[in-house]
Amino acid sequence: MAPMEDLRTYQYRRTGPRRPPVELEEVPDIDDDTVDASSDSDAADSEFELEGVLSDNSKFDSDSDDDVEWIQGVSTRVSAEEKLNDCFNAEAVKRARNVTEDDMDYFEAFNYKVDTHLGDNAYLKLPRSFRRLKGSVPSIDVLQRRISQLSGVRPRQYHCCRKSCCCFTGQYAKLNHCPYCREPRYDRNGKPVKIFNYQPLIPRLKQWFRNPDTVTNLMYRSLFKLSSPDPNDPAADWEDIIDVFDGEHYLSLLDEPVTVDEESLGHSFFSDDRDIALGLSFDGFCPFKRRKQTCWPIILFNYNLPPEVRFHLDNILCVGVIPGPKQVKDTDSFLWPLVEEMKTLAKGITAFDAVKEESFTLHAYILLAFGDIPAVAKLMQMKGHNGRRPCRMCMITGIRIPPPSKITTLYTPLWRPNGESYDPLNLPLRTHSQFMSHASFVVSSANDAEEKRRATATGIKGYPILAELSSLRFPQSFPYDFMHVVWENVVKTLANLWCGDYKNLDEGKEEYGLDKTIWSAIGEACKISGDSIPSAFGCRVPNIAEERSHFIAESWSQWCMYLAPALLRKRFKKLIYYTHFTRLVSLLNKCLSREISFEDVDRLKNGFAEWVTEYERVRMMGPVWCYWAFPMERFCGSLLPAIKSRRFPYASIDRRVTELSQLYQIKILYGLRKNLDLRKRRDIEQRGVQVLGSPSETRIFSHLISDRLVNHIATRFNARRSDVKSLIPRSAIHWGKLQWLNDGDMMHALDFIKDPSRPGRRDMTFVKYTVLQDRHFHRRNRAPAGVDVEADYYGQLQSLFVLKIPPCAALRITTPETLALAAVLPIRPTGQNGAEQVVCHANTFDPLEVIDIQSLQCLVGRVVDRNKWIFVEQLGSREVTQIGDDPETAVHPQNTRLGRR
Repeated sequence: MAPMEDLRTYQYRRTGPRRPPVELEEVPDIDDDTVDASSDSDAADSEFELEGVLSDNSKFDSDSDDDVEWIQGVSTRVSAEEKLNDCFNAEAVKRARNVTEDDMDYFEAFNYKVDTHLGDNAYLKLPRSFRRLKGSVPSIDVLQRRISQLSGVRPRQYHCCRKSCCCFTGQYAKLNHCPYCREPRYDRNGKPVKIFNYQPLIPRLKQWFRNPDTVTNLMYRSLFKLSSPDPNDPAADWEDIIDVFDGEHYLSLLDEPVTVDEESLGHSFFSDDRDIALGLSFDGFCPFKRRKQTCWPIILFNYNLPPEVRFHLDNILCVGVIPGPKQVKDTDSFLWPLVEEMKTLAKGITAFDAVKEESFTLHAYILLAFGDIPAVAKLMQMKGHNGRRPCRMCMITGIRIPPPSKITTLYTPLWRPNGESYDPLNLPLRTHSQFMSHASFVVSSANDAEEKRRATATGIKGYPILAELSSLRFPQSFPYDFMHVVWENVVKTLANLWCGDYKNLDEGKEEYGLDKTIWSAIGEACKISGDSIPSAFGCRVPNIAEERSHFIAESWSQWCMYLAPALLRKRFKKLIYYTHFTRLVSLLNKCLSREISFEDVDRLKNGFAEWVTEYERVRMMGPVWCYWAFPMERFCGSLLPAIKSRRFPYASIDRRVTELSQLYQIKILYGLRKNLDLRKRRDIEQRGVQVLGSPSETRIFSHLISDRLVNHIATRFNARRSDVKSLIPRSAIHWGKLQWLNDGDMMHALDFIKDPSRPGRRDMTFVKYTVLQDRHFHRRNRAPAGVDVEADYYGQLQSLFVLKIPPCAALRITTPETLALAAVLPIRPTGQNGAEQVVCHANTFDPLEVIDIQSLQCLVGRVVDRNKWIFVEQLGSREVTQIGDDPETAVHPQNTRLGRR
C-alpha cells in the first residue's frame, strides 16, 4: 500500500479546485454576529461493519485515467465500416428475439428469483423441494454469470470512504485516505474498505434502441414536438402546459449549441428525434425504521417515454446507491462517473435503431434534477434550508425568532420585525450567471475562514459538478418537489397548527384552533371513510387525531384533497379559516392537473403568492407531476424487501439494484415484458377484452329492472312502451366489473359482491354518471323546454348487462343491436353551501334507473360526515370503451338520451 500522503497538501473541498479571485456583483454583507445553523460538523466516529471487501484488490482498483478511458472509449461517429455492418446488426436484433430454450430457462429462473425477492438459500432449496426441478434449476454462480452476459449490465466499482464521506474519483482518485475524516482507503491486506457500485448508463440506453417496441415508445418526445405549435410563432395557439417539453427551459435549449468543457460541439440540443431527455432524482432513505443509517439512490427518468409508463419501476434507470451509514459529505465525487458519461452522451455515441435498421449518433441530456430540499442542496452545493440564505431560487435572508426565544433555527417570513417585508411577486430571484459568479467567488477564497464567510453570505458552498453539464441552468433546472413542499410541509404544518401541536405555538390573536372533541370526531371520520373510498384513490387515511405520526406523503395528499374539505366543513369558529384552506385545495387541484394553461399559471402565481409559495416551477419545467418525488419513494420502497442482512444492508441493496437493472434490460432487449410478467391476470384480459370483467353469468331480470328497461328503450328510440315490452328478454348476460381502457377506473357491480358490509372492504360500487334531461326537469309545474342539457349524478352501480335487441319497425331499426346497460340507484343531493363549496347528499337512494354504460363517468368515493355523504372524485379522465368477448365484434356503446326520471 502506498505511504500516507500529507493531507495538508490537498486542499480538496466539495467545490473542486480553487479558481482565481473574481469580482462578485451584489454580494450581500456578512453579519459576523449571525450564526449559520447549517455549519458542517465532523461526523462522530462510530463502529462500522466492513462490507463489500473482495479478495482481489487489483480487480476493483479505480484509477481516474482508466475510468476516463472506459467512458470515452465509445465511438462518437458513425463510420463507413459501421454503416456496412448495419445489416449484420439488424440480423442480430432479429436473432435476439428468438431466445433459445436454455437461455429462456435462465431468464425464467432469474425473473422468479428477483420478482419474489428469493434469497440464495431459498433458491437452492427449490430443486430439493420439487423433485421434477432437479437438474433444471441452474446454480447461483452459473445463473449470475449467464445473466450478466445476456443482459450486458455489469456494475463499475469505485472505492469510497468507510464513513461515506466521499468517493475516490476525479480529484480524489490518487488519495489513499479520506480528505474529510482521514479514514484509510485500504485495509491491512490492501483491499478497499468500501465499494460504491455504479451502473453504467450508456450500454443500457444503447440496448433500448435494439427493441422495436421500445424505440416506438421513445419517439414520444419527437411526436410531442411535432404536435405542438411553434413557440416562435406569435399566432400559434400555445395555451396549455402538458409536459416537461412545454417548459421554458426545454424550449430555450432547442436552438442552443451543445458545449462540453466550454467547447462547442457543432450541434444543438435535441436536434435529432432520437435524442433522449433525462431527469435526475436524488434522495436519501433509511433501510431500517429504528436506525439512523441512510443511503442515497441516484436514479434517472427517461422523459422520451410516454407519461403513462415513464415512472414505472422497470423504466427507471438507477445508476447507483451511495452507501451509508453516515451522511455523504461530497456528493459530487459520487456523481463524477455519471457526469463523465453525460459528457460522452452530449458528444454522441454510436447506437443502432432497430426500427429504421441503421446506425445513428445517440445523444442524451439531463433536463432537470429534483429531490427533497436537503438532497437538492447537496446537488447544488448549497448551505441548505438552515442557512442564512436558505432558498435556492432567491436571495431571501433567514432570521431568528426575536428574544426572549432561544431557538436558533432561521426562518424566512415575508414580514420582518424591523418593518421591512418582501413582495412575494417581486422576490430577489437568483439567475444562472449570478449563481455561477457566487460559486466562483466562494471557491476563490484564500483560506477556509474566508470561504465560510462567503458561503454564509451567498448560501453556496462551492462549484457543483453538475454545472459542467450545459443542459442544466442553476437554479431553474432544480425545481422544488411538490410532494415534500406541499404534502409533508405545508399541509402537515396546517394540521399541527389547528390542533395546537406546532412547536408549542398558541393561536395568539387568532381563533383557528380546533377543540379536542372536534379533532377527535374528525379523526374518527377519517378512519371510517377508509371503507367508503376505493383503493384506486390511494392508501387508507389513518385517524388524524391519534395516528398522525403514521401519516406519509400519500396520506397527507389523500386527507387534504379528499377528506379535509368535507370534514372541516362548519368546524372552525370563523368561516375565514375554512375558506382559506379550500382556496389552497383549489390551487393544489390545478397544480395536479395533467394539463395547465398559461392563464392558470398566472392564477397560480397570484394565488400562491398569498401562501408564500414559489410558482416558477410550473412555467419553467412543466406540470408538477413531471418531477415530484413519488416515483423515487416507490423505488426506495422496492429496495427494502431485498435487505437480507442487518449487518451488511448496503451490499444487499447494491445486489438488488444490479439484478433489477439486468432483469429490466433483458425484458427490453429480448422483448420479454409479457412473457416474464408473473402477475395474475383475469381470464377476460387474456382473451383481449379490456372492459367488462369476470365474474359473468346469465341472470333473469327482476320485475323492477324489466320495467326500467322498457322506459329506457322507449326513451332511447322515441317509441311507445307498448311496442317495447315484447322486445325485452327474460334474461341477459350480467357482468361483475367494468373498467375503462388504458388502466382506467375499475367499477364493481353490487349484485356480484357476496358480502358488501364486510369490515375492511373498500367500496368500489359508487359512480358518477351523466344523463341528458330537459332544461325544465326540476320544475315540475313548467312545460318541457324541448332542449336537453347534460346533468351529473352520483349513484350505486347495481348491475351490468348486455341486451340484444332484434330488428323492429316500431324502433326503426333494421338490424340487430346490442346495448351495454347499467342499473344504478341514484342519490339525491340535499343542497350546497356556496361559501363552503361542498355538496352534501342524503344517505338514501332514489328509485332505480337504467342507463347506457357510456354514461358512467368515473368511480367515486364517499366521505361520511355527520350523517351526510360528500362524494369525491379522482383527477383524470377516462377513455373510449369496448365491450364483448371478441375485439372484432365488440360493441361500442352509444350515449343514452333520457327524459324525466
